[in-house]
Amino acid sequence: MADWLPRFADVKSVEDLSKLLAYPMVISAHVLQTGLTISQPELYLDFSIPSGATGTALLLWTLCIFVIKAFYASFCAIAAHFCIAGIEHFIRFPMHSFVAALLMALALSGVLGKDSSAVSALGLVPAWYYAAFVFGFYLLAWHKENPP
Repeated sequence: MADWLPRFADVKSVEDLSKLLAYPMVISAHVLQTGLTISQPELYLDFSIPSGATGTALLLWTLCIFVIKAFYASFCAIAAHFCIAGIEHFIRFPMHSFVAALLMALALSGVLGKDSSAVSALGLVPAWYYAAFVFGFYLLAWHKENPP
């Protein structure tokens, strides 16, 4: 089937775990940051759960919005990863390691300095800091398996 996807039984290190959790963490952080609404005023688009929805309708609306947001967040994460890989391929600079270090610095700043004014000015939910940490390990694992 999908042999390139790691399985839970194959997890032996943090890098292996990051391969499983990198994109789901980005998706959950995006949903937690933006909520279960899709709003683009420029396109006259406002897609949210109706206030009177109950039962099956509530479940379908929530699932629909979550799936749309999951596709959007994973597309953005994949696009960023491909840009990093392209830069690394063409200029022969260890871009994965560099971006991983930046993401881990952001994650540590957010986790350790949560009361800091610099961190609170970003306005990010804490899930983004954990996602940055996991995605940093994911990029390091990818760089180890695919050197430039």
